[in-house]
Amino acid sequence: MFESGELATLLISVLAGIMLGIPTGPARFFVVDTCIKEGKRAALQVYGGLMTTKFFYAFVALLIINLLTLSKEVEALVYLIGSFVLIIWGGIIIAKSRKDSGDAIELSVDSLYKKGFLVGISNPAIPFIYLGFLQVIKAYTKETSTMKYVIDILTFEFASFLTLALVSWLLLQEKSKLLQHWGKVKFAMGLLIVSIGTYQVFQHLEFNNGIQLKDSESMLEKQAETKSLQ
Repeated sequence: MFESGELATLLISVLAGIMLGIPTGPARFFVVDTCIKEGKRAALQVYGGLMTTKFFYAFVALLIINLLTLSKEVEALVYLIGSFVLIIWGGIIIAKSRKDSGDAIELSVDSLYKKGFLVGISNPAIPFIYLGFLQVIKAYTKETSTMKYVIDILTFEFASFLTLALVSWLLLQEKSKLLQHWGKVKFAMGLLIVSIGTYQVFQHLEFNNGIQLKDSESMLEKQAETKSLQ
C-alpha cells in the first residue's frame, strides 16, 4: 500500500508528465515537427537524442537541488535567467515560422540523433523543469533520497512520452490539412513560449523602487513548512 506522501508524489509525477508531454516547449515541439514532416521513425530518433540531454540535465538537477533551495535569491535568479532565455527561444521559433513551408527535409539517421541532442542541450526549459519538479516532490514527501527522485523522474518521463506520442498520432491523422498551416502553428507555439517566459519574469521581479528580485516566500516553501508542522 502507498503512504499518503508516496501516493501524492506518484500522482504529481504522472500529472506533470502528462502536462509536459503536450508539446508546449521548444524541444517537444521539435519532435512533433519532425514527426509531421519526416514520420514516426524519424521522430523517435530525434527523441532519442533529446533523451540523452534530458538524462544529463536530470543528473545535474539531482546534484544541485539541495544547494539551490538554500537561498531564495539564488533560486529566483536562476529561474529568472531561464525565463529570459525562454523568451529568446520563443522569438526564434516565431522568426522561423515565417520561413517554414511545411516541406520535409532529407536528413540522415546520424543527423537526426544529433539534431535531437543539440535542440535538447540548448533548450533552456529542460533544466528548470527538472529543478521545479524535484522541488515540488521534495515539498510533498517526508523522506527524499536519490533513488526516490530517480523513480519519480522515470514516472514523469514515461507519462510525458505517452502523452507526446498520443498528441503526435492525433496530429498525423490531419497531416495533409495541418501542413498547409504549419507556419501558423509554429508561430502560435512561439508566441505561447514567449508569453510563458514573460509571465515568469514578472513572477520573479518587482518594480516598486527600481527593478529587483522579489523577496517573498514561495509556494514551495510554504508547502514545506506546512509539511514540517504536521
